[in-house]
Amino acid sequence: MGEAFIVPKPSGAALRALNYTPEVERLRLVPGVAPLGTLLSELGGSFGAVFTRVDCETAHGVPLYTQVDTFAAEPQGRIIRRDAMPRPDAQAVRKWQILIAAAGQMSEGNLFGRSILADDRLVGGYCGPDTLALTFPDSGGDLNLWVSAFLNTRLGLRAVRSTAYGTSIPRLRPDLLATLPIPIAT
Repeated sequence: MGEAFIVPKPSGAALRALNYTPEVERLRLVPGVAPLGTLLSELGGSFGAVFTRVDCETAHGVPLYTQVDTFAAEPQGRIIRRDAMPRPDAQAVRKWQILIAAAGQMSEGNLFGRSILADDRLVGGYCGPDTLALTFPDSGGDLNLWVSAFLNTRLGLRAVRSTAYGTSIPRLRPDLLATLPIPIAT
């Protein structure tokens, strides 16, 4: 079962046929869109940081959130030593960041590619390596709310997933995620 598509000009995104999304490519041509990376002060932070987790008592550690924890009504997290993390400041969850489940399977019921706004439940915890955090210059402004709303649409989820690589356990490519076209409300 194959799929064919036409593109106006060859590009790295279009040649990645596994996750190519024609709707995203058409959105790039619409006036009033901006590449996601231009809207952010930081993309990724702790994404992909591999490290040994050193478990400890709550009084001596911090909660490390998996992707599942970030979407839980009452996130628990695994209590680990902060000094065991390679970039703890980059891994700290800040209010109003957008946290994206950045590794997993593409099927409809899975978390992969889904995003959530970091609220008071998550602040004080730390992102695990499979969560990709988007940080905005004005963390209390409307832009992060708008981007979050877009990323949680059907097209937004397809757009995020179109930036993945790999087949068994796809992971997001931050460089491609930074180029996602985001419609800007005026």
